[in-house]
Amino acid sequence: ILGPAMRFIYDYSEPDKINFILPTGQSGYFFSDHYDDMSSKWLEGEYVTININTDDIQEREYDLLKLVKE
Repeated sequence: ILGPAMRFIYDYSEPDKINFILPTGQSGYFFSDHYDDMSSKWLEGEYVTININTDDIQEREYDLLKLVKE
């Protein structure tokens, strides 16, 4: 089966939000629990919404993982 790796919907009336879906899942590794975790949403025509407004993101509390090559 061939298809797009990702699908995005951009609504220019809401520029701070992106709707996306991966037809299979978050992982490309076949044995991962996340290999097909978005398949049912994709088949139902559902999308995941991401807020990309930098002010909103900076106001939230997040943990930061920083990888440094030495």
